[in-house]
Amino acid sequence: MKTRPQHWLTLLSIVFAICVLTPNGASADGDDPPTRVARLSYVDGQVSFSPSGTDDWVAAVLNRPLTTGDKLWTDQNSRAELHVGSAAIRLGEQTGFSFLNFDDHIMQIRLTEGTVSVRVRRMNEGESIEVDTPNLAFSIFQPGHYRVNVNEAGDTTIINVRDDADRPGIVGVPHRGVELKLVPNAGKWEARLRGPNIMPGYWRRPDLTAAAFDEERFYKIGDALRLAEPGNFACGFEFDGRVGEDFKLATGTWVSVGPLRLDFIGKFDPWVRDVAVAGHDRDDLGMLVFPDEAETRRLAPHLRPEAPFAEVVADPVVKETFRERLSAVAAQSTGSSTRVARLALLAEPPSIDLGEVTDKGSLNQRALLANRYADVEALYASELKPHVVRL
Repeated sequence: MKTRPQHWLTLLSIVFAICVLTPNGASADGDDPPTRVARLSYVDGQVSFSPSGTDDWVAAVLNRPLTTGDKLWTDQNSRAELHVGSAAIRLGEQTGFSFLNFDDHIMQIRLTEGTVSVRVRRMNEGESIEVDTPNLAFSIFQPGHYRVNVNEAGDTTIINVRDDADRPGIVGVPHRGVELKLVPNAGKWEARLRGPNIMPGYWRRPDLTAAAFDEERFYKIGDALRLAEPGNFACGFEFDGRVGEDFKLATGTWVSVGPLRLDFIGKFDPWVRDVAVAGHDRDDLGMLVFPDEAETRRLAPHLRPEAPFAEVVADPVVKETFRERLSAVAAQSTGSSTRVARLALLAEPPSIDLGEVTDKGSLNQRALLANRYADVEALYASELKPHVVRL
């Protein structure tokens, strides 16, 4: 009499095990597939791809969709970038990356070694992002910029978090009581401000006051703005360049300096701290580049540690690394107004005393181009100078 209940209990246990242990894919054959995938938007150097369910590796191809189980590997001096909706995922060199789980609500990333930077502009209700490393799982709950690094041994994870409002270019919304007026100007929106915190004018200089304010007493700050998120004023504004900084190439094509600078610096991370854009009345664009000294020295371990930085930026290995990155970035440009063809790697940082850095800490494009006139000429000279890189 006791054997029958045991028999049924055994059967129930088997049925329960089948229900619980059957893979999700088998039990969800009738479910709709996820509507979103990741897109490989940028590749520089040797980047390999392994599709889900295989151990084969092939060269990664731009615009390839990626989903659960897909893997990427970036080799030495190589980079890659993925886009998923409003999120961008940037892979540094020698990075092992894969999607553990990826659907309409969940994005679970595995980082075995190397560095990923995740920039999230917005998160929808019920959406979650998780980065799993060999020794921890890190969850992202709000928009921001997150950098995760795993050492080669896989036993140390370093996480840097900063609010998305701190990313370059974000200016937010006007303070209470301050009015913002956007005026069309050469295809951009020039920002003008009026409020109790705005100065009424220049002391005993009615000429300067008249030039600085419009007819409605809005102060012309000289910056252009655009919505940080198209169509969403709640997300505030981002910097769209100085109205007076933009220029035309010899072809008559306008160059939007502000956005170009920010994009270029991001594409050359971590080797570039800042740049000034050159090319007024020239056939193509050039950059005066201020390299990050520590990161740039790492590109030339064969040089002695005390070598002058001018020697480092002129080193053939360093220049070839910058040239390869420049070539990859140029290949993805949308036209002459965004394609940079030449760089001058400057050993001397911007000078506050010479007015190359403003009181706010940003570069003064006009002063830099004037003070570094010889470097601008070196960009376009027929003879290749030691610190110049060209395509």
